[in-house]
Amino acid sequence: MQSLFADLVHTEARRRLGPHKNKFLEVNQPTKVDKFFRIRTTLEPVINQGRLFIPQHMTELLADLRGFPTIQHIDRIDCLASVVALIPQRPLPQKNKDEADALASYLRNTGTPSHQIETRIKELYR
Repeated sequence: MQSLFADLVHTEARRRLGPHKNKFLEVNQPTKVDKFFRIRTTLEPVINQGRLFIPQHMTELLADLRGFPTIQHIDRIDCLASVVALIPQRPLPQKNKDEADALASYLRNTGTPSHQIETRIKELYR
């Protein structure tokens, strides 16, 4: 069913944007890989390293993540795992700096005091 939906999106994008502005790339999702395995091997390292930030307004996704693995429907979490797997890896020094900046920004937005932010950044990126 996803391939039919993808064809529809591709056709509609070509109609609206023109054939030369359509930059969609095909992403193959192996159907023989267990969703629980894909989620665990992709998301758990990112979550454990504190690198997954989800906006608070994404309440259904947050509820799914909190209920994993006992929830019935894991499609949203599987989709998130697939998207995370598509993100290209960055060189380590730039990656650490970007992650530290993102974490600091997130903590500032949540009202965390600056001394706690500095302590947390030092803990993670020694």
